[in-house]
Amino acid sequence: MLENLNITKKFPFVMISFALLSALVTGIIAYTNTSEELKTAAQDKLFSLLESRKATLHHYFYDISNDVLFHAQSPAIRNALSAFSIAWTELGNSPTEQLQSAYVEQNPYADGQKSAFLQAKNDTRYDQVHAQYHPTFLNLTTLNHYHDLFLFDTQGNLVYTVAKESDFATNILTGEWAHTHLASTFMAIMNTTQPSKVIFEDFQLYPPSNNEPAGFIGTKITDADDVVIGVLILQMPISPLNTVMQVTAGMGKSGETYIVGPDKLMRSDSRFFTGESILKTRVDTPSVDMALAGHSGVHIITDYRGISVYSAYAPFNFAQLRWMIAAEVDEHEIMQPIYNMNYFLFISTSI
Repeated sequence: MLENLNITKKFPFVMISFALLSALVTGIIAYTNTSEELKTAAQDKLFSLLESRKATLHHYFYDISNDVLFHAQSPAIRNALSAFSIAWTELGNSPTEQLQSAYVEQNPYADGQKSAFLQAKNDTRYDQVHAQYHPTFLNLTTLNHYHDLFLFDTQGNLVYTVAKESDFATNILTGEWAHTHLASTFMAIMNTTQPSKVIFEDFQLYPPSNNEPAGFIGTKITDADDVVIGVLILQMPISPLNTVMQVTAGMGKSGETYIVGPDKLMRSDSRFFTGESILKTRVDTPSVDMALAGHSGVHIITDYRGISVYSAYAPFNFAQLRWMIAAEVDEHEIMQPIYNMNYFLFISTSI
């Protein structure tokens, strides 16, 4: 067809063809390079957000480790444990029955609010000691968002708690709750030979706390001569973990960070689900497998909601805790700028 055209018509046609071809090739190259750069930048940003959350989480657990050590070595805890232990002994052969009757069964406050009860007024030394120390420990747990504070003697007698749940005044080694992870926390603390060793126990459902998730942290209590006189354990709260993990700054509309334990159940709540996800939502993804095996990285997977996401993953280890941490954003949100660029390139090339 071009052979039948004269040179004055051939030349513009050829030039236009080359120009269109050049624009097309340039557009394809620009799209390919830019899209790869955008993907890389998105992955780098996601992994940076993951590392930021991980560092904040480490700082949180470091703080509560120091917190439990500080309180275990304080004169207030030492004196309180000694006083409660003496008062416990004076109750004779039935301290559990007497204390549960006075502070749990006859407690005028509803379940979940029994910590408000200050004094049974039954003329016992225990009641006097309780009235003296309970306001301090109630204030400590409230300000630091701990669910409960436990004081044990060396025989496993739970001589004091703030919350006054059904574990109060029982023996954690021989009593009703000897099978719980509070019992295993106490035994791990007593069995350690390291001074000032802090023991963490991962979250599990805890029957005395309405079968809600509970994690524990504790250490030995020693007297002025470094003789072990008992154990301090704090019941860790969930809300600070959620506060750390549910920061949405930089995560876009679909991004989230969360923690998963070795049982592949969440240890923090999903921002996309109503109610608690901890110990209820199972996350069985390649990211979890890789992170629990000690690896870090970013890849595209189908997440626990069945959505394709960019997933950054890394192990999280602190003391006895062996978790993984993930930061994820929907693939569609990551790719949207690339889709938009592709559209505008197509329009500009067509024009």
